[in-house]
Amino acid sequence: MNVMDGQNNPARPTSTKVDFGWFKEAFVIFTEDILRWMVLVAAFGLFEFLILIIVRIAVPMSLPEAVSLRIGFSSMFLFNAFYLPLAVACLSFLALQSVKGYPMSGFNVFAGVKNYVPILFLLWVISLPSVLATLLFMAPILFPQLPLVAVFLIPAAFLFPAAFLLPAAFLLPAVALVADGFSVSDAVMRSVAVMKKDWRRALRFGTVHSLSIYVSLGPAGLGLLVTVPMGFIISALAYRDLIGIPNMAGGIPVQTQPVGGQWPPTPAFGSDTSAEQPYAASSEEPPLPLDFN
Repeated sequence: MNVMDGQNNPARPTSTKVDFGWFKEAFVIFTEDILRWMVLVAAFGLFEFLILIIVRIAVPMSLPEAVSLRIGFSSMFLFNAFYLPLAVACLSFLALQSVKGYPMSGFNVFAGVKNYVPILFLLWVISLPSVLATLLFMAPILFPQLPLVAVFLIPAAFLFPAAFLLPAAFLLPAVALVADGFSVSDAVMRSVAVMKKDWRRALRFGTVHSLSIYVSLGPAGLGLLVTVPMGFIISALAYRDLIGIPNMAGGIPVQTQPVGGQWPPTPAFGSDTSAEQPYAASSEEPPLPLDFN
């Protein structure tokens, strides 16, 4: 499938290298709407915390502690399996629009809900190894009566790094791709294809990215108010540079014929309309753009 921009021209990548400069650029984009980003992330997090409290209250106190813990863990696991994709769908769509150049204020917070189902399946694919590692790690706590249960810690110790590092390294643009309408399979294949070209740097980037998120978990997870939005923005930046995003705001529209007999055509949403139009007062036929195809 050939990615096309708003004027039916292929969206072209601008680089083949994983760029650590995405951290800086993502932070700049984040700070442009810092209050809105932090409020959105906090709202999704507070709702999850509210559900956790409700689950904790709903579990009968008369049950043994191990059983109570098992019920609470299972309930939150099932809830997050369907709730977190909703948050990811909304935030990743807003991050993609920000990277495209559109202001966040111009979009409904829940505009990304349309991508909920593919995001759901993508996150299940990405998180399957980490979920398995978590279950192995939690086994001694959830099932202390099982013999030799500590043996689960050995595979968990090896599975944890790979479960979090490999998706961060090789599926970095995948979330942004799905947010832009790609299928899950296409997003995964495209992400792996572009990231493996610079796989050593991709692994280093994934390590730094993962560590930054782990560090942001304390104190009280407040750092997630910054690292979560930046993570979605970085995914969109990787999509932009390594694959090519169509419909970028502020870009020069490729127009082969005057629209409505007038030149220049109506500028795209988000473009600078204050710039001088060199052919506005001229009856001459405008020059055609160069075709690089």
